[in-house]
Amino acid sequence: MEIRLDPDKDSVENLKLVSKILEAKVIDRGSYRKIGKRGIMEALDSVLREQEERFGKTIIVDNVMEEMKKKRFGVEGVEKALEELLSMGKIIEPRAGFIQRVEDESY
Repeated sequence: MEIRLDPDKDSVENLKLVSKILEAKVIDRGSYRKIGKRGIMEALDSVLREQEERFGKTIIVDNVMEEMKKKRFGVEGVEKALEELLSMGKIIEPRAGFIQRVEDESY
């Protein structure tokens, strides 16, 4: 789905709507739909737990990104969610490209 604004009818409301749609997105049958922060965090929590069960405590970030892509989440939204989890202390990055969950609770 392509978003185009008519320059003659361009308004602040249209620009706000476009930015909200593109802010955190998930691809759904070729179109974009807005998904909240909670949806990304829940999906990310599920992927992190699954990766931890399969491969151990240290999780490869690229594997997480691939799994989130399979769930049709946008890369930017997932990167922001990972950065937020790092800043909150919910995950740590022991080495570049690897993360570990700190708490056993949901995010």
